[in-house]
Amino acid sequence: MLRRFQSCREFELELFGGGTVFSDNKNKDNITVSVGRQNCDVIVYDPTEKVSRHHLDIIEIECPPEEVDTIHFLIRDRSTNGTTISFSFGDYVNSEKVHNTEKMIDVNADEYTPNCPKILLAGKVELNWTDVEAAFARKRDATKPIKDTPLTPKPAPTPAPKTENGQSLIDWLIAIFRKILKN
Repeated sequence: MLRRFQSCREFELELFGGGTVFSDNKNKDNITVSVGRQNCDVIVYDPTEKVSRHHLDIIEIECPPEEVDTIHFLIRDRSTNGTTISFSFGDYVNSEKVHNTEKMIDVNADEYTPNCPKILLAGKVELNWTDVEAAFARKRDATKPIKDTPLTPKPAPTPAPKTENGQSLIDWLIAIFRKILKN
């Protein structure tokens, strides 16, 4: 089976084995939110234009039932300038730069927004997790099945009004119009 690459960098990584190459999602129920400057689910303002038009994807991975307290996200960087992910544990901060690779992060479901790692796009612009959460909510609502509603037949069209002799009003108007044109 042939594989289509999204960029030259992705092809190079696959060819020379120099890093993680984007893998296709096996589970189609996972929801993906795109982040970037243009035409993305979350639009980020960057006057320096260091943030790519489609900088990264955040994929919410469906968790097994025993992990209800955790939400798994796959951060898939597609940018030119990379992404920095910072995890805080009290006073300890662990930062990791990802560039054209994927990084799995886990977030406590009870403290969704405040517990998310700090993500810097191109090392400069901070990603607002509230915007990401809103984009996921919009996509979840869009993928919900529509409730089955029974189809109700359209009511029969109302018949055209009739004149005293049983002729339809439209036919009567056409006959009058023809008489006027003849005179």
